[in-house]
Amino acid sequence: MTRAAALALAVWSLAAALSVPAAATAPTPERWEPGAGGAGAALPGTAPALLPVALAPSPAASPAPSPEASPAPEPTPEPEPEPEPEPEPAEPDAADEPALDEVPLPSPTDEQDRTLCAVAQGVYDGRSPWFQQFLGLPEINELADGSGVTVALLSSGVDAGNAQLQGVVAPGIDVLSPPAGPAATDCDGRGTLTAGLIAAQPREETSLRGLAPGVAILPVRVVQRVSDANGQQLDRGADAATLAAGIRWATANGADVICVAVTTFEDTPDLRAAVTEATTAGALVVAGGGVISGVTNDQGGGPRFPSAYEEVLAVAGVQPDGTPVDGTEQGDYIDLAAPAGSVLGTAVAARPGELGHSAGVDAPEAATAFVAASAALVRQTQPELTPAEVANRLRVTAMPSPVIASSGGLGSGIVDPYAALTRTPLEQRLPIGTSLARPMPPDEGLSDLARAALFTAGAAAITVFVTLVTVQQLRTRARADDRAATSDGSAPA
Repeated sequence: MTRAAALALAVWSLAAALSVPAAATAPTPERWEPGAGGAGAALPGTAPALLPVALAPSPAASPAPSPEASPAPEPTPEPEPEPEPEPEPAEPDAADEPALDEVPLPSPTDEQDRTLCAVAQGVYDGRSPWFQQFLGLPEINELADGSGVTVALLSSGVDAGNAQLQGVVAPGIDVLSPPAGPAATDCDGRGTLTAGLIAAQPREETSLRGLAPGVAILPVRVVQRVSDANGQQLDRGADAATLAAGIRWATANGADVICVAVTTFEDTPDLRAAVTEATTAGALVVAGGGVISGVTNDQGGGPRFPSAYEEVLAVAGVQPDGTPVDGTEQGDYIDLAAPAGSVLGTAVAARPGELGHSAGVDAPEAATAFVAASAALVRQTQPELTPAEVANRLRVTAMPSPVIASSGGLGSGIVDPYAALTRTPLEQRLPIGTSLARPMPPDEGLSDLARAALFTAGAAAITVFVTLVTVQQLRTRARADDRAATSDGSAPA
């Protein structure tokens, strides 16, 4: 080895020796570990992070190069590539029909997300609620339960995780722009309440059940409740364009009954055309809703749509005493009323697979649910009826109410699914509001000759009865006269 090489090696060895203590005393970098404070926990000395962050090793901890090798120049570190910005979602073409796979956003399915939603307040374990007794549950399901009928529900989605709705809720669609998530979830709660009143499955733990538990629910999200910068609750969606898209999708996917539980003050040719298309395809549109807060729905009066269209069966909600609930639709276009006051119902379950119910609330959309369920029962038992014939059957069999009649704007009466299933064609031709005893068996339709024969037989029976009584009285009087004559010593006559 030359003197110059030896001198260079000595200088390099001295520099390497001086670097070893620094590496030995450098603190070990802290790293995020699963379970150490949870996902998103702030690392010591760092700002809070939304996702787990692993720190890179410190350069001081790198091992020293071998003294046998010549020191290689350190490579210039390449700059980390900047993350590419995510492409903004394209605005959906209003002319294109939405599809099931166009729902990219996640849904509130885990426990942490559900705590931010309108979760259930408990499980109802009391006696059958008043509206079920009024409508004839559960006895009415001995006649029909809606099996084979698909009910599309236009609302805020449906929590398919509630134990009483598992197995009856299809994937559905979210037609909001942008979408809020899969339609078989519901953070709002209104759609889950409405779906349960239609199709909640019977369970031993609760007396609460749906009017038509055999139907399939097709959820269509058309509204989402959000908060503005001031904390005010507003509804996103629920406009004419969104409702039209939802009705068209429900029609294309085989709905027999379309329950529109959210309505708007907007009357547009597109919405009117969507209703006509649904009716032509054989679907009955049932509509009626409560107060909707939003830019396009705060006009504060007048008819609502699609309820006011002629083809639609329009519904108002009433209290147990027949008075209207707050926020319900009222007007000359209303066809029927239904229970909507102090209504219990299914709610977003705290965890998937659990039971969960909401406390009694006044919910105009509950009335729409009961009428839609009644229509499903009729469609099951008489599938040959057209949408107009189903609607007429529900109207003419409605229960009259003096309160509703005096209030005006609440329709012909309160929906009576039992009468709608049991009245004969003759009784259906009776004037709207004709009172019939309930429950009642089907009328066999006696002919005039049979009625005359029964009348004659009844009159004859009465005549025979009177004759027998008269003869008995004459015999009693004759015996009394004989006894009197014997006591006087005279012979009986």
